[in-house]
Amino acid sequence: MNDNTVTNQQLNKLIEFRQRFYECLTKAGDAQFQLVDALMSNMNVSSFAELSLSPLFEQGCSSVYDVVENGKQDSDQLRRLFCEQLPREEPLICPLDTTVWPHPKARTLDGLVYEISLTKAAKRHTAVGGHVYSVLGWVPERGRSWGLGLFNERMTLETDALELGIKQVKALAGQ
Repeated sequence: MNDNTVTNQQLNKLIEFRQRFYECLTKAGDAQFQLVDALMSNMNVSSFAELSLSPLFEQGCSSVYDVVENGKQDSDQLRRLFCEQLPREEPLICPLDTTVWPHPKARTLDGLVYEISLTKAAKRHTAVGGHVYSVLGWVPERGRSWGLGLFNERMTLETDALELGIKQVKALAGQ
């Protein structure tokens, strides 16, 4: 097999992935797709307004917020698509953890809990108000910190973290 054949196969696989990804976007699909392209082409973006200036996002500045607010996705279909990309021939490294998404100024936010989290400014652990998530991911390379979140689920005070983690692992194994 020559280099062109491999490159064509890779390109065809990418085209197929992008088409299937687009099919998972159930409302405002074109705008969501453009927004993802704009984000993927500029990993140093610091604001939504900056994303709206990308030539890949043809919708205009105010549309960025509208896309994020009103766009819909079939999350089960997306998860299946992402899981299909995982390698099949080697053992997978799939860390499972809980993490808090802090909302320090949102005292009346629905579902807000107080959780211990590392505070960068204080360089110590402290209680912060926010939402807690259970995250099951995949790490492609041993010893590296980058990982792909596959199953992310917001927890409540009633959620048993261990039961939720077991459910997420079983769902990944089933896919």
